[in-house]
Amino acid sequence: MKSSINVLIVDDERYLADNLARLLNSRGFQAAAEYNGEDALQKVLQEQFDVIISDIKMPGMNGIELLMRLKKLSPHTEVIMLTGYADVETGNRAIREGAFDYLFKPVEDIELLADKIRETAKAKQIRKNPVLWPRKRIRDLSNIRFTPLVKESPLVKALELFDPAQSGTARERLHVTDFEGMLCGVITRSDLIRAAEENINKKVEWKDLLKNPGWLPDKKVKDNMSAHQGLYLYFDDRINSAAELMISNSIHYLPVIDFGYLKGIVRLKDILYYLDKGE
Repeated sequence: MKSSINVLIVDDERYLADNLARLLNSRGFQAAAEYNGEDALQKVLQEQFDVIISDIKMPGMNGIELLMRLKKLSPHTEVIMLTGYADVETGNRAIREGAFDYLFKPVEDIELLADKIRETAKAKQIRKNPVLWPRKRIRDLSNIRFTPLVKESPLVKALELFDPAQSGTARERLHVTDFEGMLCGVITRSDLIRAAEENINKKVEWKDLLKNPGWLPDKKVKDNMSAHQGLYLYFDDRINSAAELMISNSIHYLPVIDFGYLKGIVRLKDILYYLDKGE
């Protein structure tokens, strides 16, 4: 059955772009491919796309420039960026410039990409047509079955939680607590990469760090974490306000606190699933 989700892949590596389009079409999406930013912009002028997936590093117009021009040309089109494992900061910049999310390249899990496209398209619908949620509270969707990371843990423990092969979940950042569960900071993939590079004095890619945890220094999480200054939700916040906050800021999960204590994590995908089911 054909999906109503129209997708454009933009990548100067033609084989990769064509292959992604083929795999997505085989899963019911309507996917096409372009091989540079200029042609992608012309394609958007001719046809409406729900989601655009663009590589960041391209000759001529790079992915960030394409993103910025797309947001002026077609503000309601959502963009997912593809970036290398060692270029997390560029991915974060893409989020600040209006991308919905970024994924690491090469895309080895096509089902993960397909789920991300569906989530992105749903967020686009909500941006254009805000929906009133029933007045349920965040506590009804908060996932309390998460593994907390205590600030006294060794850095290698953070690496284990970041590794989808061990934790079962792909994450960009982890929320850190003290022994009593008080939220006190965050640690990111970039923090671990930086710690490893300083320890072994050479450039480190994320995929290689996952295979070589010994590259990390014998330090604790608290030595490399940042103070928590980001957004968070309260246990009794309403779901509609949480959805608005997360979608408008392109945030895919937020910590839930109660009197400063970390009570769980809320994922945007769970809110969108909740909406789809009309609960």
